[in-house]
Order: sequence, then C-alpha cells, then structure tokens
Amino acid sequence: MLKVTFLYHSAFLVELSHCSLLFDWYGGAIPAFDRHKPLYVFSSHHHGDHYSPEIFSLLGMDNVWYVLAN
Repeated sequence: MLKVTFLYHSAFLVELSHCSLLFDWYGGAIPAFDRHKPLYVFSSHHHGDHYSPEIFSLLGMDNVWYVLAN
C-alpha cells in the first residue's frame, strides 16, 4: 500500500503498509490515517513554513518518531 497526500506548500503525508511518514508539516489539519502504525515526522529545516513545535503535542500518539534537521 502506498498513498501520498499533498497537504500544502511542502507538506506531505505518505502512508505505507507498515508506517506513515509526515514531511515538513507546520500547520493545518492532518488527514485521518492509521494511528496504530508508527508515524515518522520529518522536518527538512527550521523555517516556519517547514516546521512547527506543535508537532510534538498535536498528534497525541505514543508511536511517533522525529527526524529533524539541525
């Protein structure tokens, strides 16, 4: 399974059979996805249109992993 959803600007949600990937989210609604699978959140850099600190509290999931640029 592979499903790619463009969210806006540079943000995408990619759903795979074993996990989901969220790229460069910085605001707005995140579409429904299987929250039982791990979620990997990527931020390519710290600019406000590619990253928001809200991502750490917004999802309310235990199985979230973060890959952040320095």
